[in-house]
Amino acid sequence: MARYRPVYVQIWDDPIFRSYSADGKVLFFYMITNERCSESGIYKLPIHRAAYDTGIPEQEVSSIITDELQGNLETLDGNVFYDWDTDIVFVKNFYKYNGRGSPIKLQKSLQSDYNVFDTILWDAFSRVYQSLSKDIIRNRDSLRDRDSNRNVDESEYCLVCGEKRDDTGLCPKCDPVPF
Repeated sequence: MARYRPVYVQIWDDPIFRSYSADGKVLFFYMITNERCSESGIYKLPIHRAAYDTGIPEQEVSSIITDELQGNLETLDGNVFYDWDTDIVFVKNFYKYNGRGSPIKLQKSLQSDYNVFDTILWDAFSRVYQSLSKDIIRNRDSLRDRDSNRNVDESEYCLVCGEKRDDTGLCPKCDPVPF
């Protein structure tokens, strides 16, 4: 997780953001800057933790998500999608504004998020970021298909390409050869 997250000034001109109440804006800023944010914008965010960190009561946090922040998953309208069954949030444009750095590291981070956070929100992510999601989903499916009885330690395989790691834990395709 990053120690620094940029906030672009054009957020104040975003019509969706402008429609939020003062507490809605605080909660949205919290969602894009807290330490649990991941590169994909999909991460676990229990309501009680958001309430504690922002000082907004739990019931109000739930109401703000439901009434102000929650977008429509079918049309992808909105900035935030919350999976109430798993307490996982997807901040739709998080990757668009924060996906910087080494492409290999970003891909590994996205693959790791996909493997860790089991949520229906990956469908929305795949529709927003089609070119990224094809590789992520294909790699995870190849890991699952590799051993149908799931007795395989997935850490034995590269999160980016699905290849088996060597004895040193490096991927022969993705990890640079040490000098």
